[in-house]
Amino acid sequence: QFTYTAAYIDKTGLRLDSMYTYSNTSTAGGHSLQKHKSSAGTTYLLAGCGSNIFEYRESLGLWEVIKTGLTSGTRFDSVMFKDIMYITNGTDNYMSYNGTLVTEYAGTPKGKYLRVANDIGYMAGVAADPSLLYYTAASPANLQTYGSNEPVNEDDGQNITGLDTVGPLVVVFKERSSYIYNVSASTITNT
Repeated sequence: QFTYTAAYIDKTGLRLDSMYTYSNTSTAGGHSLQKHKSSAGTTYLLAGCGSNIFEYRESLGLWEVIKTGLTSGTRFDSVMFKDIMYITNGTDNYMSYNGTLVTEYAGTPKGKYLRVANDIGYMAGVAADPSLLYYTAASPANLQTYGSNEPVNEDDGQNITGLDTVGPLVVVFKERSSYIYNVSASTITNT
């Protein structure tokens, strides 16, 4: 909380532990915030709030609901691939958003984490398969189908807790270890 005796003055060096947002259409706190930029330069800012996902419409200066009815409070992850945003929260149906319409894909795994590296989509954090890394074909038209998967040291008793990318490589984080994965080389390396 910041208190000013007069008008707001720019401040630098502030550190926030958490941020909560509220609106007149939703009183639930924000739990996810994702920003993407299309190839045409359009910026999309998505925010999860309660059981809804909002998009900030900069031209209108307001937030609009793009998806309702999600499991309340579940953080979502998203990636942009070929100007379409793909969104997952590990509980509700995997979905895409093209800037106008949200489409759900009931047959796609429900992962918590998404990344794209070297034109291949990766998903992990699926509750039923906590040690599997799912991935798409190379250079797919879209990220709707994750037809392949690879166990990431499933015998270590650890769940996948995150994904990141380093160039064409995907870094798979587990509770006490991390792995580098490259589909084109078909190898997993413990780091």
